Amino acid sequence: MQKQTDGDSDRTGGSATPDGGRPRVLVVEPEALLRWSIVTYLSRWCDVLQVDSRTGADRMLEGHTVDAVIVAERLADGASTAVEDRALARNPSTRIVRTGVGPTDDAAAQPKFIEKPFELSKLAEALGINPSAVG
Repeated sequence: MQKQTDGDSDRTGGSATPDGGRPRVLVVEPEALLRWSIVTYLSRWCDVLQVDSRTGADRMLEGHTVDAVIVAERLADGASTAVEDRALARNPSTRIVRTGVGPTDDAAAQPKFIEKPFELSKLAEALGINPSAVG
């Protein structure tokens, strides 16, 4: 588990936090390569925390408030909902994006659902980031 940062907050193209800093995003994804790809991409605009399980997410959320959570739908024992609930309890305005295999029936469903495989730019847009804002 590590915090990764990159870039300057004045050129994020994303939603800055209320204090003017970079948004903090928690990625909860058991697939190492996908997690690495998401973290590397989003680090342009956000401070990214990463874990591979509900246990890791619980530990991370004990010490951090996040602006967004990207959580894999297929965590063990339906843990994705527990991660979302915990993040929302710490910050009710946390943006939630769930990733998974297979489409959802409701395009306007909450949390936002993105079907795997997906373009990283679509994930950024779901978080309110304009991927074209960084050259």
